[in-house]
Amino acid sequence: MYHIDLVAIPVTESGPDLTAFAKICEHRKIRGYFTMPTLHNPLGWVMDLASRKALINLARKYQFWLIEDGSYSFLQKTSPPPLAELAPDITFYVTGFSKNIASGLRVGLVVAPPEHIANLERIIRITTWNTPALTTAIISEWLEQGDAEKLEQRKRRDAKNRQEIVRRIFTDFPYIAHPCSYFLWIPLPAGVRCDAVISRLREANIAVSSAESYAVTRDIPQAIRVAISSLTYDELETVLQTIKQTIIYFIDF
Repeated sequence: MYHIDLVAIPVTESGPDLTAFAKICEHRKIRGYFTMPTLHNPLGWVMDLASRKALINLARKYQFWLIEDGSYSFLQKTSPPPLAELAPDITFYVTGFSKNIASGLRVGLVVAPPEHIANLERIIRITTWNTPALTTAIISEWLEQGDAEKLEQRKRRDAKNRQEIVRRIFTDFPYIAHPCSYFLWIPLPAGVRCDAVISRLREANIAVSSAESYAVTRDIPQAIRVAISSLTYDELETVLQTIKQTIIYFIDF
């Protein structure tokens, strides 16, 4: 929408391939790097401290901003410090309360270098003006009284229980997920088309996301993202079984 030239960064099993990214920086002028170092969506990785420091060193060397999305970081209790803590002068930390508290609380926040706060406030006024005072007041009170932390603890336990259901059903099937996340990524077997799987699941009233929603390359991976947070445990098990059997159906098709 803003005509920003997006560059895809190769990944490893544990996070972005920073060696490959360094080579990109040598040949292109990078202005900002968007990252989810803790509970990446949709691949679920958590970058270790060494990788975070290496990314910060690249940002300082090639003079670009770090935009850190912490939307799902509450699900991983023990993780390295956020980039905004390690490099507060070059990091914009973005998060919200729809994931950790309730989806209806559409309130977000930005932690930014002090010299850029005034500009951010002007941009917010231009684009959204303000968030409803009632929801902001609710969140502020829950944060101060510790209710938000209690809700996060409850959701961490819930996410682990749901991932145990995923592991039981997909024990013999390749997928990618963090053991504390509310989603999983399923690379489809060779020859199985994403649109065919999604269409058949839609007929069963099951909605999943395609890789197209997350890709910035011309060649879109044949994969789907499955959210697992909104159903009861029994419903989740039934839906996951249906997803698995649908993929198997197209393997044998």
